[in-house]
Amino acid sequence: MRVLFLTPRLPFPPNRGGEITVFNFLRVLSRRHELSLVSFYDRPEELAYRGDLERYCRHVEMVPRPTKLAPAVLARTLFGRRSYAVERHASGRFAAAVREMVARATPDVVQIETFLMGQYLDELRPLPTVLDMHNVTWLLWDRSVAVAKPWVRMPLAIQAARLRRDEVAVCRAVDVCAPVSDADRRELHRVAGPSIRSVVVTPGVDCDLFQPVVHGDTGPEILFVGSMNYPPNIDAAEYFCRDILPRVAAVIPGVRLSIVGANPTPSMLGLAGERVVVTGFVPDVRPYYERAAVVVVPLRVGGGIRMKILEGLALGAPMVSTSVGAEGLGLSDGRELLLADEPQRFADAVVRLIGDRGLRQRLSQQARDAAVRRFSWEAVGATLTDLYQSLVPPVAAAREPRVQHRA
Repeated sequence: MRVLFLTPRLPFPPNRGGEITVFNFLRVLSRRHELSLVSFYDRPEELAYRGDLERYCRHVEMVPRPTKLAPAVLARTLFGRRSYAVERHASGRFAAAVREMVARATPDVVQIETFLMGQYLDELRPLPTVLDMHNVTWLLWDRSVAVAKPWVRMPLAIQAARLRRDEVAVCRAVDVCAPVSDADRRELHRVAGPSIRSVVVTPGVDCDLFQPVVHGDTGPEILFVGSMNYPPNIDAAEYFCRDILPRVAAVIPGVRLSIVGANPTPSMLGLAGERVVVTGFVPDVRPYYERAAVVVVPLRVGGGIRMKILEGLALGAPMVSTSVGAEGLGLSDGRELLLADEPQRFADAVVRLIGDRGLRQRLSQQARDAAVRRFSWEAVGATLTDLYQSLVPPVAAAREPRVQHRA
């Protein structure tokens, strides 16, 4: 089968949640299908990644994404009705590239990554289309509004309303929506309507790459991992340092927190202090996992599936997470990790885990078992293949790729 992907960000290198997901889709699906890709990119140096993507895709087209403060983007956002995120991805060059790719690659089915690519559906008709949702964006924004400072709540609420309208319209326009969890699927149908066709496609984790870490004599070390310019991670880090870490320190005075992730904002760098280290980008995060007694995921904002949870499971990391952080994965409190939502309960869970080596070992083993048993990328690829086959004629579904790409 011939599958075309449209992506708002280049899916290489696979070092962020969305890019990890799309890269692994390409890697696994290329074993059975002929893939093509049209993607935005942000920096000229990213053009060097074409060869990495051509390992999996027969055709690759890359288009520069409009800059954040492009006057045309700001003007359309100010005077139009669409959200800033959609306007940021509006490009005549991209539309032309999509039309040319459809003519050249003759795809049987198209997968668009997030609703931001929905504005190019007119270039794709009458091809069957799958919307990979990554998250229900309006839910993420609604949660952001709920925890926002009062002076930014109104502009956030306006953008949240626009995003909801934009995303719902795309969900109704595609042939199939692919939310990442049953929870997201329920929210999708609650807001966009029960008649929308949907299939849950939960991202996976590479359990061969993420082998269990070997813990030494662990001290009172806490680890938080994530892209540190991503607003939900910024809120989580600030929340943990402000409301949770002091409660832990009152019981364990020597406790230390490492915040590990690329592109820390000034507010993130400002969290560094006696108990907190902000590393910025590190080439290998595994040494930090080895030293950590506890990995924390104190997210209050977000949607979809957190790749940091999946990677933590595969690494066998003892974790404490909020319900939002672990949402959609069907994990059990006290089995694969500890769950806590209130600051004192979260702090108590961290203290308990630091002090109980046996509990850490048990959670570690059960976390790894869950990753291997339930979240392999091969299973994800099979789910997508079944979905594609349900959308295309049998002749196209049985078509062998002209070139077989392998990882």
